[in-house]
Amino acid sequence: MSKPFITYTAQIEKLKSEKNLIIADSDFAVEALQNISYYALIGGYKHPFIDIHTRKYINEARFEDIVALYEFDEELRGLFFKYLCHIEIKLRSSISYYFCLKHGERQEEYLNPNNYTTAPKNKRGVIKLIKILDNVANKNKDHKYLIYQRN
Repeated sequence: MSKPFITYTAQIEKLKSEKNLIIADSDFAVEALQNISYYALIGGYKHPFIDIHTRKYINEARFEDIVALYEFDEELRGLFFKYLCHIEIKLRSSISYYFCLKHGERQEEYLNPNNYTTAPKNKRGVIKLIKILDNVANKNKDHKYLIYQRN
């Protein structure tokens, strides 16, 4: 079922009158809805503030509280992403280092299935990995640096 279009002002009025959400600054609310969207903000962050049975806001919930929760989550996601990227880089570096230490530096060693765990449960994953590595190493033409290294 599609939802009818309603203006930011109408969205705010609906939140106030039908859902009992306190909105002290309508201009702030309009700007937040313009920047974030109703669905991302209200749909994603209403749960701590709403009675699941009546679907109305409780305990004098304020629009600003929902925006604050969204902003906190956005900051937290940014921090997690930053450190997950550090972990990924360290992991890639370590895997590459120890693989080369054991199997040598020749690129072909990455493409040799005998250099991977041969357990039956890993076989499909190893085959898929080797296809991906082969494509990147030998066939990919999307990145000039790969073509340069290949040559």
